[in-house]
Amino acid sequence: MSTSSPSRHPLRGVLLMLGGIACLAASDAASKLLAATVPTAQIMWIRFVVFAPLAVLIALRALGRAGLRSRQPLLQVIRGIGLLGSGFGFIAGMQFLPLAQATAVFFVAPLLVILFSVPLLGEVARARQWAAVCLGLLGVLIIVRPGSAGFHPALIFPVISAASWAFAFVMARKMRADSPLLTLAYTAVVGLIVCTALLPFSYVPLGWREIGLGLMTALFFAAAQLLLILAVRFAQANELAPYAYSQLIWAALFGLLIFGNVPDLWTLLGAVVIVLSGLAATSRPKRAATSA
Repeated sequence: MSTSSPSRHPLRGVLLMLGGIACLAASDAASKLLAATVPTAQIMWIRFVVFAPLAVLIALRALGRAGLRSRQPLLQVIRGIGLLGSGFGFIAGMQFLPLAQATAVFFVAPLLVILFSVPLLGEVARARQWAAVCLGLLGVLIIVRPGSAGFHPALIFPVISAASWAFAFVMARKMRADSPLLTLAYTAVVGLIVCTALLPFSYVPLGWREIGLGLMTALFFAAAQLLLILAVRFAQANELAPYAYSQLIWAALFGLLIFGNVPDLWTLLGAVVIVLSGLAATSRPKRAATSA
């Protein structure tokens, strides 16, 4: 696999992005079904036991053996643990929450990137971005509604998942000396090692149903990662970012068809606020025309 970027094909990138997001939502739906009888750590192990060899193989083919040596291995491990925490938090939340509700809360993550990038990277956030962060947090409060009858304590899990993902994303910015494919491989291997260490403490025997669901969540998860990698080879990240919110549509659809969950008005309203705040935070303001 060549490491050189192919010609830009934004439409192809968008289609790959949409496919990757659909696979990610399908993996989450299978994980939610699996979580009824299988511990979270074991579900994560099943994901990584399939994903890790694929990630290492892709990185090895693209970078060669020499390219698999990180210049910042400690940061790679820290980032891998951050993403692992994100997966644990999200799957733990899905055990008790509708898929669409957990997904909607998780999408505060891009806004938390702005919040974390100031102290961890020394970046300066614009007033518009701070306003978007505040608006996104308001969207989360609309969904969570602390103190109301509709509040569920498990809503803290997708919040933790979002914060862990945002932390891992910020760590990736500190590792620009390493290839993204190397970072992907490190993430997969760290996840596999940690989940394997935890497996003896949470292992349950798997029946044929659990094995089938485990393969589904692992294969969909691996396919999602591969499609998302390919997407950014054909289009810029800022062109693709808005399409990540299509996961909310898939989450609502899978939640309705598989679990019979209909998102309530508060979840829909909060999701709209979070999406709008995320788009506002990542959009670039148009340059005013210069008058000489």
